[in-house]
Amino acid sequence: MLLHTPVRILSSRQPFAQLVVRGVLRILIRSWHPHYLGPVVIHASSRLPSKEDVAAWLGDEDFARHFAQQGWMDRGDLKVLPYGAIIGTAQLIEVHLGRDVHEGRAGHLSWRRETADEVAVRDPELGMLKLVKTKKPFLPLPLPDNAYAWVFADPVEFKPITGVDGKKRLWTLEGELEGVIADRERLARKRIWRPAPVNTKRRDKAQRALRERRKEERERLLREVEERVVRRRAIAAIHLRRDVEEQFRVDLHRYVKANAVPSEEGADAMVRVDLRFLGLMGQREVVPFEEMELALRRTIKRSADAQLAARRRERQREDLLKVYETATSEGVTGVKLRERLERALNRALTEEGEDLEFDRRERHPLGEEKAARARARKEERAREEERRLAAEEHEREVARMLFEALTPRQRRALIEAEAEEAALAEVYRLNREQWKAFEAWWKE
Repeated sequence: MLLHTPVRILSSRQPFAQLVVRGVLRILIRSWHPHYLGPVVIHASSRLPSKEDVAAWLGDEDFARHFAQQGWMDRGDLKVLPYGAIIGTAQLIEVHLGRDVHEGRAGHLSWRRETADEVAVRDPELGMLKLVKTKKPFLPLPLPDNAYAWVFADPVEFKPITGVDGKKRLWTLEGELEGVIADRERLARKRIWRPAPVNTKRRDKAQRALRERRKEERERLLREVEERVVRRRAIAAIHLRRDVEEQFRVDLHRYVKANAVPSEEGADAMVRVDLRFLGLMGQREVVPFEEMELALRRTIKRSADAQLAARRRERQREDLLKVYETATSEGVTGVKLRERLERALNRALTEEGEDLEFDRRERHPLGEEKAARARARKEERAREEERRLAAEEHEREVARMLFEALTPRQRRALIEAEAEEAALAEVYRLNREQWKAFEAWWKE
């Protein structure tokens, strides 16, 4: 990059300045337009990131992933970056208003994900920028409508020039430092000077921690979805008498209106629990609205079912008394009386069960269409199980063939190292190409 007097310099906070010169961050967000395109020297300001900033960055999926790739796990890793220093150069190739980016009027090299696989690099022979495909991940930033995205390309990181104070906006620098910048950029482009490699131990540790966090977040999301869906289906499955249902809805709406708690968008609606329901809700003072509705419905349903069961037992007792009176009037006593009473009670309980099943099917008829869908799902699950078992048997057969292809010495080494199953797994890893060949042969 040819630097012209005066040299334009842009100060940026760490770690953003470092990410720009490393090509990870393709844009910087500013509230003002520079009215300039061309080479820019990147200066890392002397301001250290606060604990709150680092916590917010590490809590963001994109930031956490790119920080892990750089071997940055915490604020301590960021403290070792150069501060108050000139650390590299880049080409400012586009400046776009956020509103234009969001409405699709921005240039091809903007920060959007759909052009993330393309980047501008300098042709070493012509000295011009050209568009090439890249697999290098980039870090997107949130862009407000009224802010500007400064798009950078052709970044170069060189040996930091420390002890340089930054300024606001684009500022210029003349004198001896201009030549130092040009020399260090030239050494970096010719790879005579190279930046320190990423600390692989920190990077691996950070990536493992990120994977664990993703796993925890995934499990938490799945658990929340399961709980919400099961809760809603349980609410829909509890049927109250029409008059009770109407009064319950009125009372519940009034209670929620008086005790609602603000919650984040997309989260469960929360309500405060007053003293009447603390025992029902496990002494919790704030609970999801749907959880409270389900608990109240179950309580009402249990009470109604208990009353209904009590009435059924009362009718059964009356029927048994009639059987008893009839039998004793006929002179039946002793064991025969007991047997007649037991037969009568068994018949009454069987009829009661049949009546309840009839009522349930009347309220929730399965229907031919639902039955056909359930049958089709059952058949599909059976076919999937057959395919899974066949695939496992195929894998075991190929593993045996690969194991037999090893020399006796290799077999002994594997068997001594691990159990047979683990040895076969090691064979998979060591013989991937053979695996593919055997798999192709097996399919033929």
